[in-house]
Parts: sequence; structure tokens; C-alpha cells
Amino acid sequence: MIHTARILLADSGNVLSGLNPDATPGRSFAQIVEVIVRIVNTDIIPVMYALAFLFFMAGIGRYYFMGQGSEEARENGKQMALYGIIGFVVLFGIWGIVSLLLGLLTGVGGVSASSVGV
Repeated sequence: MIHTARILLADSGNVLSGLNPDATPGRSFAQIVEVIVRIVNTDIIPVMYALAFLFFMAGIGRYYFMGQGSEEARENGKQMALYGIIGFVVLFGIWGIVSLLLGLLTGVGGVSASSVGV
């Protein structure tokens, strides 16, 4: 994320050209989408997965370590762990759907309409 911010700050003109030093004006839709997807995949998604993992681990910790004497604390820990697992499932599902749609619309990501028989 720091690398992306550094590139954006270095180019005060066109924001999208700052993401790729070799960029030329007049980018296609697929190129713009590819830049946005690259930023999301390298900066935002890993943070979201890390938060889901930490939430899951906090739930496990509450269940096993802090819930020794209290049934309410154990139930709270189970709920946190369950929410972490649900977060993982939602993230993987959305990532797959977006990748599929992105590939069908732009051909970015290795999936295209011809490869799925459309």
C-alpha cells in the first residue's frame, strides 16, 4: 500500500497514469479496470483476509482460554469464530464472482467469454 501511495504522490497530474509510469494517455477500459483490480488485490484484499483471520483467532482464544469458567464467554468466543469463518466464505465468494465477471467483461484475469463457452 505504501508503494501505491508513493506512486500516486509522485504524479500530481493524472492519477491513473501515476499507477503505471509507462502509461500513455487514452487508456482503454480494460487497462483502467486492470489497474484498479491490481490495487484492490495487492492492498485491500490482504488486509480484509488478515482481519477475518484475526477475528477468527480472537474467537478461538475467547472460547478456549477466556471461557474456562464462564459459559457466556465460551458462547461469545464461538460466535466470534463463526463470524470469522463467515467472513472468509464471503470474501472467497465475492472474490470468485468478481474475478469471473471481470474476466467475462474485460478478458482480464484469464477468464473470457470464449473460454467458458459463451
